Amino acid sequence: MRKIVYYSLNELRALGEKVNREVENLKINNLKSPISDYITVSIGITQVELENECNQDKLIKKVDNALYESKRIGKNKVTFL
Repeated sequence: MRKIVYYSLNELRALGEKVNREVENLKINNLKSPISDYITVSIGITQVELENECNQDKLIKKVDNALYESKRIGKNKVTFL
């Protein structure tokens, strides 16, 4: 089930950074990773204006692109597109 939630740009960025920090602070061992000793997260965030026509599939694709950009630039990142 897909769910779309509406937040301001500042709320989105703060939420992404909070989730990133909280996962990092858990210090869950990631023994097989060459990148980090602990589990990290990559988060993709996007925002659309309600006035613009944007269907749910396009929105999901846009946020997926933000997620993959986070992973591409080095893991444990929050990326806004």
